[in-house]
Amino acid sequence: MALTPRDEIASIVEQYGNACKVMVNQGDFQYIVAVEFKAPIAVKVQFALTDDYPQTAPEIIIKPGTQGDESIFSEGCRGDLRFDMTAQAEEMLGELMLKELLDGAQIWLNSFAAYGDIYSGPSTSLKQLDSSKSPSDGQSVQAGSIATASLPSKQSSKETNAAVAGSPIKQSIAKPTDADTAGKKLPKLRTSEDVISRIMWDKQLKRSRFTVGYLDRFAGVMEDKFSAFCWDQPINAVDNDTLAIPRHRIQFFKYCGVKVWDKNERLDLVFGSDGSGGDFSDFVAQFETVQGNDDEIDEGDMEQLDDEDGDVDAWGIEDDLEDALGPTKRFQNPNRPNFFIGVRMNNPELVEKAEEIANHIVEQQPIFQSCILPSKCLHITLATVRLNNLTEINRAISTLREMRGKLQEQFPEPIDVTVHKLDSFYQNVLYGKVVPNPKFENLAEAVRTGLEKGGVRMMDVHNWVPHMTIMKINRPTQKQYGVPRTIDPAIYHDFKNVRIGVQTVETIFLCPIGVDRREDGFYQSVLEMKI
Repeated sequence: MALTPRDEIASIVEQYGNACKVMVNQGDFQYIVAVEFKAPIAVKVQFALTDDYPQTAPEIIIKPGTQGDESIFSEGCRGDLRFDMTAQAEEMLGELMLKELLDGAQIWLNSFAAYGDIYSGPSTSLKQLDSSKSPSDGQSVQAGSIATASLPSKQSSKETNAAVAGSPIKQSIAKPTDADTAGKKLPKLRTSEDVISRIMWDKQLKRSRFTVGYLDRFAGVMEDKFSAFCWDQPINAVDNDTLAIPRHRIQFFKYCGVKVWDKNERLDLVFGSDGSGGDFSDFVAQFETVQGNDDEIDEGDMEQLDDEDGDVDAWGIEDDLEDALGPTKRFQNPNRPNFFIGVRMNNPELVEKAEEIANHIVEQQPIFQSCILPSKCLHITLATVRLNNLTEINRAISTLREMRGKLQEQFPEPIDVTVHKLDSFYQNVLYGKVVPNPKFENLAEAVRTGLEKGGVRMMDVHNWVPHMTIMKINRPTQKQYGVPRTIDPAIYHDFKNVRIGVQTVETIFLCPIGVDRREDGFYQSVLEMKI
């Protein structure tokens, strides 16, 4: 007799014991199965099964475990694991798959814990992982891959130009051959963080010469200039206009088109940790000799060129949408988010207290006036996305509208969000802390999951921290107004533990990121949806 989903679930309960929880007949789902891994990383894997399972793939949600460390296994990492498990589930339609998915997830987590990263092979999937080959065997387990060999790249630049190709530069630091390493344990490769640190602090290296290849969950492997990213702040401290990526998504670094570090190829010309030896300073010097100085542009010049590229749509979208929403021009990197989904914070009591805090700060340091977020713009961001044209915008709108019924069913009672106390992200962003609220957190997760399932390109590659921004210092305001780099905690000390207010969540907004505002002072919106 063929096994049924019920039999499969019973087997999983027997295997995982108290670490497994099962719920029956939950809304549209016949079963919800949650398994918590406690080692090597605390994480919870949840499957939601419909009556059609296994002909229909389960919905998969990855959550932090009870003792999970967000700094080690962030939301971006959980998104990677979910992406791979979902892809594997699609390959196994028609057969019971939960146990195999859980086994694959365990191997994925083992690899992440062993290396602090996931080494993605060109065509490896969870199903192909061999559990007998663990990191302890001295082998690089191919986990968490997304078939990177066939993914599109933002740039199609050659690895080097003709002058470099004909020069001895690449031969000056030779990578060890398979024969050299046969039977030997491979040396530990220096991390992307190490490479970033050297580029940042080695005065002999020109940042404008470097580009970064990184993995986008939707677009594949992308490439952009090093100076386009914010490297000196934690990801959860940057604002929507700043491009930042988790270190585990970085695939390679290039110097003037020549690849100098690649985690999948185990290439490291920067430190020689791949066994190649050599001196990167000599490599750079030889390159500069061949390349010449005619095309030398320092990082400041590069930024100036960006600003002078001409009029660029403020939201990075096509002209037909601009005709509908009006022209707003400024440069924006095409890989940054250009829309956000958020909740407006407009309770009069809350707004009044936020204004009181802002006024107090400006009275002490008037130069911070340019850093204060207008009170009519107060909001909590649930997600940020990239929408490049009307088709993608309409997809996001329709996806949100389609999930409205489920949201109303899942959250029949109003959700009150309390903002209490002040805190900052590395003294760059001052915000009101959102009191932990499982209903609100579940709402945000439902919105994000629904958008991702709908094919909307999510830009939240970092850990989501619900907060209400009151003021922020970014690079444009520093340059234009000469404001200090950080916020002195003393200027808001009197309000540090104040209760700011409560907001009832009734509506979510889909808004373009930009300077344009509605007549009531809030961000322009392409969708305003009551829930």
